[in-house]
Amino acid sequence: MLAIEGLQIRYGSRLLVDGVDLRVRAGETFGLVGESGSGKSLTARAAVGLLPRGITATGSITVGGAQLVGAGEKVLRRLRGNRVGLLMQDPFAMLNPLQTAGQHIAESLPRARRSEVAERLAEVGIDDPSVLKRYPFQLSGGMRQRVALAAALARDPELLIADEPTTALDATIQDEIMRLLARIQRERGMSVLLITHDLRVAFALCDRLAVMYAGRIVERGPARAVSGEPSHPYTAGLLRALPSIERTADRLAGIPGSVPPASEVRESCAFVSRCDQAREECASARPPLREMGADRQTACLFPVERQPCITEDAGRTRTFGPPLLQVTGLRKDYRQVRAVREVSLEVAEGESVGVVGESGSGKTTVARCILGLVTPSGGRIDLGTGLRHRLVQCVFQDPYTSLNPARSIGATLVEAARQGAPEGRMTPQELLELVGLPAAYARRRPAGLSGGERQRVAIARALAVRPALLVCDEPVASLDVSVQAHILELLRRVNRELGTSMLFITHDLAVVRQVTDRLVVMLDGQVVESGPTDQVLDAPEHLYTRQLVSSSEISLER
Repeated sequence: MLAIEGLQIRYGSRLLVDGVDLRVRAGETFGLVGESGSGKSLTARAAVGLLPRGITATGSITVGGAQLVGAGEKVLRRLRGNRVGLLMQDPFAMLNPLQTAGQHIAESLPRARRSEVAERLAEVGIDDPSVLKRYPFQLSGGMRQRVALAAALARDPELLIADEPTTALDATIQDEIMRLLARIQRERGMSVLLITHDLRVAFALCDRLAVMYAGRIVERGPARAVSGEPSHPYTAGLLRALPSIERTADRLAGIPGSVPPASEVRESCAFVSRCDQAREECASARPPLREMGADRQTACLFPVERQPCITEDAGRTRTFGPPLLQVTGLRKDYRQVRAVREVSLEVAEGESVGVVGESGSGKTTVARCILGLVTPSGGRIDLGTGLRHRLVQCVFQDPYTSLNPARSIGATLVEAARQGAPEGRMTPQELLELVGLPAAYARRRPAGLSGGERQRVAIARALAVRPALLVCDEPVASLDVSVQAHILELLRRVNRELGTSMLFITHDLAVVRQVTDRLVVMLDGQVVESGPTDQVLDAPEHLYTRQLVSSSEISLER
């Protein structure tokens, strides 16, 4: 259905994708996975002729035999929608804010009958006729993604390209969208090219997959075979970095370093600088994709023989001090809407407490009340004596918007340190070393850092005043799995070695298992279950908690 051969993508003279070959068969779901910067989204955009201005593609891309590379816009427009549908990560950006859900579907249909529009929405699980008249801002994230999917499928394409379609969604909504995609793919016999950095999603949805790194494919094969026995060290490293909802890893091991530009590793193994089993031969020549049997290929001279085992925490007992933070009967109203209803929780000295729930559950509102960013409508927030001289600090999801782009990292850290007590004040270099960054980064600005590096700087800034309590609101939600592992291990070290208490807000149960001692589950603004993290996740009592755990244990029959 889709054949890509010798694909190279350039921005001027800079090489971004270098020699990609892949085929998506009729009726199969094929996954393209890898970290940010690997080139997977550019490959997907090239497949529908939607590369950004100034970026060009060479090689061959055919859809059903029609050549896309070098084709005119008239040909590409005829191809899009009719033969190829596109579903992007952010449905709000895909949908026209001035058009209703019904209008989005209708404009893609030759004869827009209301009954057919309703049928298209029903296919994606929307049976409420009032949704036809709603605008994107009036829909939830999951509902917007369903409307975007219905619009992408309106002309009955033979191939659907889905670029990170579940990344921005909560666990239960992600599970619903995944099952929806799987059902529609089976019923239509449609081909799907799924682009994702979430290995769990790829292994659950895909028949076959390819792993991209630094602009090239380093491993390819059946999804189940790759998940069980990765042959390339990069794939094995990604799997090793995956947090588990079933066990607490003794150590969270991310891959050191970052993805190099494709143009800098043309004459060697692209992964050589980050590989713990690299040899001299790896740096002297580029290894080709070679057959490993059973429809499997790997671009490694010394393939991994078996997946490294995951060590488990032996259930060490931790002791904590007196309560540092006590929240009692907290309420927050926004006009006629009660966002938080009688929430009570506490965090002891040295303890890490997780708060989980879907979007709209009230967990972020609770954090903002504790931080003093919004005024509660009722209840009490008491800070222990340990906070009289030590401050509460926060780490948010997007470090780029929380760092001043005009200031150097060093200036940002100096300013933060001045807010704390003079005794024991740390220098920018010491703070950077604490979070595992080179001292030279003090001279850089945020734009010169990767997402994971910016998040480390945000944590360093929070630690500059030596806080007693660190409030983390989705601090790893937008990060690749390897970078996520580094940040989670850093936060565990901050909690266990420095004794900093944490309130950790997230929707990811596998993440919360790794970094918290106790867990609070929120639904519709109230606490529905709480207790030791392992007990809540291993034996959930509330129906909603059981649904969250079930949604996080991704498993789809193919």
